Amino acid sequence: MASIVRSRKLSGKTPRSETGSSQSPEQDRKIWKVALQRYYDELTNGGYKSHAIDKDLWDVKDPEELLKQMKDLPSSGRSPEDLNILKKILLGLSDFAAVAAWALGMNGRVAAVIWGSIRLLFVLSQPAFPKVIQMLKDLEMTLPKYKNYEENLPMTPELEYALCDVYTDIILFCAQAITFFRNNPNFNRSPTIWSRFNGKFQETIKNLQRHSKLVDEQVDIIRLRREADSAETLNVIANMKAASLSDQENLPCHSLPYGLNPQFLERSEEVSQVRAALDPDPTEDGYELKVLAIHGLGGVGKSQVALHYANISMKLFDVIVWIPSETHVKMAQAIANFAVKLGIPRNDTNAKEGDIQMVTKVKEWLNSSSRTFLLIFDNAEDISVVLPVWPSSNRGSILVTTRSSSTASKRASNILHLNSFDPEAGKQALSTLTGLAAKTEVEVAALSNICRVLGGLPLAMVQISQFIRERGLNYEEFLRLYEKSASKIHARGETPQEYNHTLSTVWAMSLEKLSLESEHLLSLLAFFDPDQIFERLLTNARASLKDDCFDFLIDDFDFGDAVSALLKLSFIDRSSAQKSLSIHRLVQTTVLSGLPKDRANFFLTATIQLLSSGFPNTWGVTGHQQGHGWESWESCGEVLPHVQNLIEIVKRQELKPESAEKFAELIFRVGTYLWETEQPSTALYLFNFGLSLGLDSEGLICNHAVRIVALNAYQKTLEARLKLDPKRMARTLAIYAMTYLRAEMSGEALQALKSCWELQGMTEEQITQSRYPKHSGDIVLLARIYYLQDKKEEALQLASKTITIRKGILGIKGPRVADSMFIVAGMLREARKDALAMKLLRAIIDMAQGMIEMQGHLARALWTLGNMLEKMGDSGEGAGLKRAAKEVRGKIQGREAEDEDTDESFSKLVGYMLW
Repeated sequence: MASIVRSRKLSGKTPRSETGSSQSPEQDRKIWKVALQRYYDELTNGGYKSHAIDKDLWDVKDPEELLKQMKDLPSSGRSPEDLNILKKILLGLSDFAAVAAWALGMNGRVAAVIWGSIRLLFVLSQPAFPKVIQMLKDLEMTLPKYKNYEENLPMTPELEYALCDVYTDIILFCAQAITFFRNNPNFNRSPTIWSRFNGKFQETIKNLQRHSKLVDEQVDIIRLRREADSAETLNVIANMKAASLSDQENLPCHSLPYGLNPQFLERSEEVSQVRAALDPDPTEDGYELKVLAIHGLGGVGKSQVALHYANISMKLFDVIVWIPSETHVKMAQAIANFAVKLGIPRNDTNAKEGDIQMVTKVKEWLNSSSRTFLLIFDNAEDISVVLPVWPSSNRGSILVTTRSSSTASKRASNILHLNSFDPEAGKQALSTLTGLAAKTEVEVAALSNICRVLGGLPLAMVQISQFIRERGLNYEEFLRLYEKSASKIHARGETPQEYNHTLSTVWAMSLEKLSLESEHLLSLLAFFDPDQIFERLLTNARASLKDDCFDFLIDDFDFGDAVSALLKLSFIDRSSAQKSLSIHRLVQTTVLSGLPKDRANFFLTATIQLLSSGFPNTWGVTGHQQGHGWESWESCGEVLPHVQNLIEIVKRQELKPESAEKFAELIFRVGTYLWETEQPSTALYLFNFGLSLGLDSEGLICNHAVRIVALNAYQKTLEARLKLDPKRMARTLAIYAMTYLRAEMSGEALQALKSCWELQGMTEEQITQSRYPKHSGDIVLLARIYYLQDKKEEALQLASKTITIRKGILGIKGPRVADSMFIVAGMLREARKDALAMKLLRAIIDMAQGMIEMQGHLARALWTLGNMLEKMGDSGEGAGLKRAAKEVRGKIQGREAEDEDTDESFSKLVGYMLW
């Protein structure tokens, strides 16, 4: 893009639009002001007033000055290499800023906003310097492609607005980041807060990718228009040559394999995109060659969308040709058949030579006839197949369907990535195809599960709907059968009308073409959760996979080749921003069903090893922070869905990994993470499955799991731990302290708690300053003990401190945060500070809405607040809250205490929060 700017400076002329009119400075300023106003609005929404930032915003003129100022900043969390990376990033941003400044007519002011914002961003985010560097790198890599555009490339209004959209994305990200770091100085203490900000950044990247693509598309459109103008003279000559054929033409001539499909699954948005890209312009002056490529997974409905568009567009085109493009032979035969229908005479030669000659004649006719045409190259995996008939005429439209994203981008400026249906659209589509309405809760749930396992794939829905109708099944009956016999159902299904494949054949040929490395990668991916597979889990050298066939995983180039091959066939998708892969559920099902049991166990073992190495393993480490440790929560959360998926695969296919101990340890490590992050129901499921693998329950690997599954067996657990290592009884002593407290034996409770700390080698002062999650529970326990001992002021201070600690560790919501808040509210009530107590109770009620694990907290808070309001004379609201408390209590499963309308009964709905 820099060449555009240079050509303008050299010529000294005002850039002109396609139509010849120059963009007015007033309009330029208006475009820029709208973008800048959105920037200031974003800052204001984050609590940062414009006058407060202006002094820092406009004094950085260029990247060199920014780098100089960066070197003068404190170096906390920054390395010299970070500055080198930043320099490269700023060079890329500088190229774009130069183009944006020229397009918007604002010279250096456009760039100053970017440089000033980046400077302020780094000032506010010192501890996160490497993370911010990575974000800016991802952002810079997403900008429009910087090509050597030809001199004097004309600027169009469409290109100007596309550039402005990209510019706006950049400065809005800067504004969001500035307010985030300003408002969250301790962000690095809370994975939840950072995760939310990172989620917003991923949305920015998606917007930037879309707008950058529009910039490149507008440049390509400008080029195509120029090429069309230069070809005008040649078209006139070609029209004279074609005069001899005009008497034999049979027009209009439409050659399609099928008419409108009565079972076409609704794709209104996608069909509208195709129409916008390919419909002829209403005026003759607007003619240009229009090209659109649709790419996506086999069976996703590319051909059906193309066929639907062709059938509804017959009045728009003189000629429509459907051209199967898997091979040169199929393409040539389709063209030859069309030529006969059109009326082009065939030479008396052998069939193969005749087909090739007809391809040439049809191409000449398209270039010279001045007729409007629509060519549909269906299933074109090799672009060279379609080139012999690709016309140069500007009076037609071309639609390409392909599984390969690479093929899609080789000839098309407009590209449509066709995805499977989302869950709601999938349920609606399957209901329409089967003619069955899900009227009961059981049927609704079964329908949702069917759509989930089918992944919204249209071909699957058509084939499955035929099976359901033929057997007269309802959704629940089919789901039970499908869970047992999915591969048989896929194989037995007949090819749906107007489709070329079934689920058992649609990917067969593509799978056979894979290289050995790509095949191995696909087999591994079949064992992961399909939605987000971080590449670092696959390429981790610490996994030390034994078999040589996995060497490609730790070679960046070879791994890239394997990923690229799967991307070309749309078997997987890749997020460059998150460096992660995703795979369709039915592709996983197909791959797994094709693996012999010994090979399936082989890849299962490799997957377990990769996941086990995906986060720090402190399972067998002796220390006061037992299990995997809270510091591993973020990386453990990434592994969790993959472990859950592995369990389901092992159960469904009856697989056995090489090492049951390794698998069980992985399950227990993840289960402990679930337990500590307040997901006990799911954690218990994992522990029970791990214990069912037939290991020694007294062994070291199973010890933690047994503890959590059998929480009531305190003494047995204590004895088991004493045999292994006395240090491991520390947390059991904390359980004893809680038990003594409940018996109102405060002296014994305090002694047990201090003994717990002594085994950890820590003092009371160190515990109260610790950020370890379990120590926050110790502080709560200590506050309760102090309160029982009538040290109420100290107890209130400690309990209040745990609210802040737990919010910092666990996020602003959750059972443990609510527990601390309720304890403090109780102490405030005793101190007759009712207003503060009621404020905390209302906060608990707000955070507990819709959270299954917090229904006990919700009922307790509603009842307590209702009692307080009644005692203060507000009987109306108080009675309403108490009624709500009883309704919530009635929905809680497994209540231990009797449903009595007393404070004590409602308090028993919440167990003691040990940590």
